[in-house]
Amino acid sequence: MNVPLLITSAIQPPPNVPFLQLTDPIKRKLATKAALLFWVTKGVKRIVVADATGGKVLSDAEVQELRALQVETEQLSYAQDVARLIERGKGYAEGQLVEFALRSSQILSAATHFYKSTGKTFVRNFADIHNLIVRNSFEVMFWKRVEPHTLMQPWADCRFYFTSMDFARQHLLPAYQRSDDKLAACEYHILQELNRTATTGLATRPFVYGVEGGTDQDYFDQSLGILDTQLHCWAIRRAQ
Repeated sequence: MNVPLLITSAIQPPPNVPFLQLTDPIKRKLATKAALLFWVTKGVKRIVVADATGGKVLSDAEVQELRALQVETEQLSYAQDVARLIERGKGYAEGQLVEFALRSSQILSAATHFYKSTGKTFVRNFADIHNLIVRNSFEVMFWKRVEPHTLMQPWADCRFYFTSMDFARQHLLPAYQRSDDKLAACEYHILQELNRTATTGLATRPFVYGVEGGTDQDYFDQSLGILDTQLHCWAIRRAQ
């Protein structure tokens, strides 16, 4: 699988970040590493880990072990603007991190598309999702955020998505820039952007699993009935 995966992380978050319960750096690092290794078992061969807190998920020895499996990894980090993070929230900060990764990564600079996954999470049915995207020649694909407590929220799921570089630069990054957790989160602004630019439909939902930083609890990981196979989504198909 040649499409790269961008994993966004914040291993050592500063104090007083709004809506953040999981603050222990060791637990955050281990959860991010566990998710990364799961992605490897699913056949992902190019992985970029971008950390906003100067953290590093993999040791040099682990990078070499992955290289022996023909897995190329790239670790990027910078120190985010803490005052801006506290003022605007995690969604805005993630947008800054995605922008940094697109600007700095050698792996992403050579790619036309990428998957993005929030650190500490993975997609259990990734093979099915990837096959769906390839079979339909999608350039972009997002899903509605659906868990028992978010079913009625006008949110796109920003934990995992597939996008072209052009769409990310022209639409995603500006939507992230408008995010303010006290007013409207990035999930809302990205949904609005998708409604303007993409076609809606129904598709198999990604089974996102892992640890939620906001609550320090596992993400919901049970069936949602018909929504498991017919979840509201947005897609852009490659021009023929």
